[in-house]
Amino acid sequence: MTYQKISSLSGNEIFCMGLKGYAPSGIAIGNSVQSMGFLRGVRSAFRGILGGEVSDATELIWEGREAAFKRMVDEALKLGAHGVVGVTSDLRSLSGNTEYLFVGSCVKGINQSRHFTSAGDAQELYCHMDAGYQPLQHVFGNVAYAVGVVQGVSGFFKTM
Repeated sequence: MTYQKISSLSGNEIFCMGLKGYAPSGIAIGNSVQSMGFLRGVRSAFRGILGGEVSDATELIWEGREAAFKRMVDEALKLGAHGVVGVTSDLRSLSGNTEYLFVGSCVKGINQSRHFTSAGDAQELYCHMDAGYQPLQHVFGNVAYAVGVVQGVSGFFKTM
């Protein structure tokens, strides 16, 4: 019996990955829904007034992204994938909560031992691999920053 595989890879990407010994093997999705909570919300509101990094929001974003990314990788491993290409991320607001979402196209390879993730699509990844680079892991980072009332007002007058 033949099974169909769902993939977001284009024909060109499937061809390029085939040249490097990889074949499409599904789509991996990971998400996490996080809530700021009352105490973090109050601290963040005061920090928003004063200006500067809103460390509670930065921490929340980091925790949510890390959990969503791990879930995507875990799903890819369950599918037997050796890599996830074209990884995208999204942040969505859901009834006062924030959802972090990662989606990528899984690929299986011949004689592969390491699992990798890449934000590059399969054609970009092909070019990197052709140049001698080996994919390791998708990298992401963030900082939540507030201008604050005083800096916002003084900045307004400076632009006039």
